[in-house]
Amino acid sequence: MNRTIYILCLLISAYISHAQPLEKIFVHTDKDSYLAGEILWLKLYVVDAASRRPQTLSRSAFIEILSDDQKPVLQTRVAIDTGLGNASFQLPFSLHSGRYRLRAYTSWMKNASPETWFEKPLVILNTLRSNPPPAATPPAPPYDIQFFPEGGNLIAGIPNHIAFRIVDSTGKGIPCSGSVFAASGDTLLRFQTQRFGMGEFTLTPGENIRYTAIVYTAGQPAITHPLPAAETTGYAMHIADAGNGTLRIEVHTGSPSQDQTIRLLGKYEAPLTAGNASFTINKDSLSDGVTWFTVLAGNGLPLCERGWFKAPVLLKMTAGTDQPTYTKREKITLDLSTRGNDNQPLRLYGSVAVVLQDSVQTNSGQDILNYLLLSSELRGTVESPDYYFSPDNPDRDAMANLLLMTQGWRRLHVSTPAQPKTAHPAFLPEYGGLLVWGHITDRQTGAPAKNIAAWLSAPGQHFQLARSISDKDGNIVWDMGDLYGARELVVQTANGDSSYHIEITPPFADPVATNAPATRLPPPPETAQLLHHSIGAQAQNTYRPTLRQHFTRPAPTDSTVFYGRPDKRYKLDDYTRYTTMEEVIREYVKEVRLRAKKDGFEFYVQSDQANQVFFDGSPLILMDGVPTANAASIIRYDPMKMQKIEVVAKRYFVGGALYDGIVSCNTYQGDITGFTLDGNAYTLDYDGWQLHREFYSPVYDTKDKQESRIPDLRNVLYWSGDILTDQQGKQQLSFYSSDMPGRYLVVLQGITADGKAGSAIGNFTIR
Repeated sequence: MNRTIYILCLLISAYISHAQPLEKIFVHTDKDSYLAGEILWLKLYVVDAASRRPQTLSRSAFIEILSDDQKPVLQTRVAIDTGLGNASFQLPFSLHSGRYRLRAYTSWMKNASPETWFEKPLVILNTLRSNPPPAATPPAPPYDIQFFPEGGNLIAGIPNHIAFRIVDSTGKGIPCSGSVFAASGDTLLRFQTQRFGMGEFTLTPGENIRYTAIVYTAGQPAITHPLPAAETTGYAMHIADAGNGTLRIEVHTGSPSQDQTIRLLGKYEAPLTAGNASFTINKDSLSDGVTWFTVLAGNGLPLCERGWFKAPVLLKMTAGTDQPTYTKREKITLDLSTRGNDNQPLRLYGSVAVVLQDSVQTNSGQDILNYLLLSSELRGTVESPDYYFSPDNPDRDAMANLLLMTQGWRRLHVSTPAQPKTAHPAFLPEYGGLLVWGHITDRQTGAPAKNIAAWLSAPGQHFQLARSISDKDGNIVWDMGDLYGARELVVQTANGDSSYHIEITPPFADPVATNAPATRLPPPPETAQLLHHSIGAQAQNTYRPTLRQHFTRPAPTDSTVFYGRPDKRYKLDDYTRYTTMEEVIREYVKEVRLRAKKDGFEFYVQSDQANQVFFDGSPLILMDGVPTANAASIIRYDPMKMQKIEVVAKRYFVGGALYDGIVSCNTYQGDITGFTLDGNAYTLDYDGWQLHREFYSPVYDTKDKQESRIPDLRNVLYWSGDILTDQQGKQQLSFYSSDMPGRYLVVLQGITADGKAGSAIGNFTIR
């Protein structure tokens, strides 16, 4: 079994057995609010969903910015190296002011629900164009309240713990009080919120009785809201801290007629006697973050589920400057440090942003730790996620418990067995390189064409070439390796048959509605501050356009083509130039025999140099990496444009096909200029992985530079997605202040090789 098949078997096995997505993504952006014309900088962290270690499964990720109506306005693909990647977006001036969402996912994550993909709200303001008139929409209700029975169901005849959450029209929790009464009008209990609009109470409902809550909030009239209907059968559960470092998990059922054994987490068992069972779990046995406790019947049927959050011990991270206050265009030294809870230094793979804080830009509080361990496990947007990680908050654990009962609420439908996951995931992980998807159909019937081999080529001096075969549905996928930047691709069937149509499938996922509340526009910023930001964005695009648009293409990890070192290489400039390619082949390329036939020419590659023996079959003929079945097209080509010819004088397997040698011709530019493609081939423009954009930060190390009249109105003084602390857990950076006075925030985020994540915040002032 070769390595590719072995990896695919492991992936399929993991996909079938794993209840959660195999990968998670966190994206650190330099800001949360932008002006049109600015550059959005971001760093991707792709981790294993269980261990949170940087993932090596995917080498590619998708990033999109979606408008409030779910339409993508910007899209790109990013190369991932050991779970880390960098990207940027130049926000065009065509964008309207409004609410947007940043979305990130991998090909492998597309097999799971979009709820598992990374999403982050963004606000983009455009001071240079007015928005179209807003569509008429009904006014949002002043607040929304929901009730969540613990474990998923409200069961008649047993005590049920019920959590509730009330939010305003922007999705922010608000305080309230209220009471629950039965259909008879009797008040059964009273409740009130604790924090972030959340609270809880206990109710023992009767059969066939409906309950209603009346809710009071400041400045709003009271409203009534029905509680979920109580069911006569089903299961409820309750988790509580039992002290001594343990959790007590109780399970109750409304139909205790039959005793049975139930299981928890697939490994703990307890008898369900008289409708009750309990488990005691040592909290030290739980991983940091959210643990999902699923109760299963003896036959494996899921009965009820509940999440519990265990706060981690925070890393000791600092991000401080050498002084608290600076003048304009002064050098700033930033010291970064990372240590574990044992005070030992840690090497951190991180990113850092230094951003002006004012009414235009504020810090959202989202970081890599609270996202990976908490927010990514819940529905909607978690308000103040960092609150649940600070040991200084005395009610932290109680509020985390309420958060898991509300935004982590899940209801299992126990009447039907869980559907098994498919053994054939629709999307493969891009563990080798960038994948390109396509679809092959019969030109006459339009039906999907199966078992059709096709080539996909990216011409160039370091070309990429892949051969693949369509499946029963006509779908086909090519692994193009390290494909960067805008490229021209050549698509063709492998046998030269033009009766099939090949269409390249867009790689991005279809827009889907998010379950998170709409991102609200922040309060209008101060006019003077917004004006300064607007002038700053225009000034940077006017005075330093080229410095802000400097891209680099990563050096190839392997500069050789797929066949490695050829058996013979002919650099034509080393020989007397002939006027035809026929003369070149016959006079110089001894390993290739050229045979004329009625309708053209044929190539044959030498198999035995000592005895002058040639293969009987046809070789693979390439022009700048593009296969051609027509040797005559090579013979007709202008030899003065040809730089070299390489020959592989042995049988070679490519994409499951066997060829009697390889003849690879290369032009000086590697762009197949003037070459006639086979009749079934066509070209298309395709965007590979995004090129790396360098962050520009001016240096004022001389008096002339400091006194330059070119304005420096940067509100992002520094950005780097390639932070790596040394063996002592430290790194020192330096940059210069701009002409924008104010308070600046330093945000450091990162992760260690063994999955420890954390962040640090510092600040300073420019006078």
